[in-house]
This record gives sequence, structure tokens and C-alpha cells, in this order.
Amino acid sequence: MKTSGQASFYEPSDWAFAYSIMDDLSYYKNANKRSGQMMASLYSAMTALLLTEGDRRRVAIELVRKQVDLGDSPGVVEMNKWRDRLSS
Repeated sequence: MKTSGQASFYEPSDWAFAYSIMDDLSYYKNANKRSGQMMASLYSAMTALLLTEGDRRRVAIELVRKQVDLGDSPGVVEMNKWRDRLSS
């Protein structure tokens, strides 16, 4: 979560909620007997934090990453040649 694109939008209360969920998840994973209901509850709580791309799509949030300019590196030039050949 810390390095994800949406991390800059989390408030301290979001981080506290996430910590609590992860603590519960750790307890669940270490339990000898696991409950399907507990797992469903944990996944539901994680959905509230918009942790997956599917969660973000449901609420119409799209993260846009910075484009890396590769310039005219040999690999990019070669890929462009192949793309031009395929499109003509």
C-alpha cells in the first residue's frame, strides 16, 4: 500500500484502518481453523480502501503513472520499426 499510486491520497485514518485490517488478516492466516465468513469480511474491508484495480474501477478512479521517456534507445527504435512494418 505504501508504494501504490493511491498512497498519497490516504488519510491517517485510512492508514489506521488498513493497519487494523492487516492485523486481523494476520490473525486469520495464523489461526488453526479459518472461517470463510471472516475472510469475506476482511476482503470486504479491503475493498473499502480501494486496494485493487477492480475496486478502483467500480468507483471510477483510474491511476495514471508517469510516462518514462525512453528516447531513441536501440530497443525503442527497433520496436518502432516492427510496428511500422506490421501496420503497413
